[in-house]
Amino acid sequence: MSMGRLTAVLLAAVISCAALTACGSPSADSVSAQTGKAQENTVTYDTTVFTVCAPSGWCAAPAPDTLKEYDGKTNPDQVYVIKNGKSADDIMKYPYIWISYYQNAERFVSPESMYSDSRKTTVDINGTTWEGFTYTSSGYPGACITLREGESLWVAMFVLSHGEYNIDLNEQDVKTVLSSLKIKQ
Repeated sequence: MSMGRLTAVLLAAVISCAALTACGSPSADSVSAQTGKAQENTVTYDTTVFTVCAPSGWCAAPAPDTLKEYDGKTNPDQVYVIKNGKSADDIMKYPYIWISYYQNAERFVSPESMYSDSRKTTVDINGTTWEGFTYTSSGYPGACITLREGESLWVAMFVLSHGEYNIDLNEQDVKTVLSSLKIKQ
């Protein structure tokens, strides 16, 4: 499947999941076990597998279960964190981070070879180094950084710019998001 087709399929799935979003204030009648709760200018979003904090001005939204591995609606191993977003629909107009957790790091296949312009990069977050690469896809700058923890792996895919809106890998909000990742026990 081509990258453009894969992107189109993923974006269509995200839009169809808009009703399941946890952006903004938490919903008491949540369709899934995923929840959000306010905490010190952030919203803590619970995928049921891990939690992540979305800073003020950002929102967290469930990632679609594109491979139908779970309930066919959302994937508890993934989440979108959207800058300036208010709902999952905003993934179409603002930059975002697509965070995935792999309990077995060997399941992840890096997409780096798909991009002819990839460049190695690292991001230091509170003394922890995430490693990866930057790239351009369909005219949009992006990045993929990973952090291995034992046998598991965190993957953060970024759409760094969308229109007049941008994300910098070293901005404090990005560091807040990535340093807040916690596996639920």
